[in-house]
Amino acid sequence: MNQSFDVTLQNAQGQTCIAQAWAKVSAPLAPREKFEVREAIKEELRRRNAVLIAHYYVDGDIQDLALETG
Repeated sequence: MNQSFDVTLQNAQGQTCIAQAWAKVSAPLAPREKFEVREAIKEELRRRNAVLIAHYYVDGDIQDLALETG
């Protein structure tokens, strides 16, 4: 799996914008893709002996992953 989540930043008219940060949200992942991404993140955290820190204001999936990985 070699998936990139980079998205092009655009302004409200759909033009590339560097003056303001308009973010696009990627399409939701299919359940299998979501599982694969989560497993890849867990493995990378183990490999680097790292932890994921998440606060209450971040996406619930990230909070869950932080709890699962300690």
